[in-house]
Amino acid sequence: METRSRNDIWLIVSAFTEITGQRLPSQKQTLQLFFHFHKDHTVHDRAALDADQILQFWNRDHIRTKKHYHVNAHVEKLVTTYNKLKKYKCRKTDTQRKNEDLVVADIEELFDMANEDATALTKIEEDKEFLKMQRSGRKGYMGTVDKELADKENELQ
Repeated sequence: METRSRNDIWLIVSAFTEITGQRLPSQKQTLQLFFHFHKDHTVHDRAALDADQILQFWNRDHIRTKKHYHVNAHVEKLVTTYNKLKKYKCRKTDTQRKNEDLVVADIEELFDMANEDATALTKIEEDKEFLKMQRSGRKGYMGTVDKELADKENELQ
């Protein structure tokens, strides 16, 4: 029998099997997704699987994203940064505390995988506005599926 504290992940609390919700994923959600299955795969392979899920989530809102290999690299970089910080978590130096504070402050921020020209390439004004709000404090929520747009997309395919 395992206790909840045994399953907790430092600074992240717990792991999740998938990204859910009405907002674009945060850095914390990305790490939670990564650490759920991290023992079954290499860092590179697990990051690739996470990149698939992250891109699927971003594509729900029709925002242009970076290429898969770039998202994969960003996931790996985030995990590496986290692991370096975790390695020295028992140290109580000023530098370690400052680094931990920086990570804690940024961990709830958007894990931004939008293409650098995403706002220019996005045609729907609501989607542009949603991306801007997510970038500034992850405000706003995605609504339900736009049935008219989904029907148009299905007709084109």
